[in-house]
This record gives sequence, C-alpha cells and structure tokens, in this order.
Amino acid sequence: SDRRLGMFDAFKNRMVYNSTALTFPEGANAWWDYAVVRPDLALNDLAHIFHPEFSGETDYKFVFFERLK
Repeated sequence: SDRRLGMFDAFKNRMVYNSTALTFPEGANAWWDYAVVRPDLALNDLAHIFHPEFSGETDYKFVFFERLK
C-alpha cells in the first residue's frame, strides 16, 4: 500500500517471510500456539531467515515461516 516499502532490500530480493507456513485445519496460525512449546523450531526458522549464511543447509524446510511470493 505504501510505495516506499518497495525500496527495502528484502523486498527487492524477494526475502520477505510470514509465519503462515503451519496452520491448523480451523485456519488458526500455529505460530502463536505451537512455537511457545517448541522454541527450538521457532528459533531455528528465525536463524535461517536472518543468517542463512551460517546454516550451511541449502534445502532447509521451514516449520513456521514461508517466503512470500
């Protein structure tokens, strides 16, 4: 909605993520319910988003996050 958002490098490089990769059948977002009991998975996702160069994994499968298209 704001043209200035398109100036961010993350937007230009298509590296914008949302926590919608895992949802419940009712449509609820699992980030708010499941990530608190599995912080290891949540932090692993965030580490791969913020520092992909450290992971060494090229085929990492995100649990909570997905890259927007």
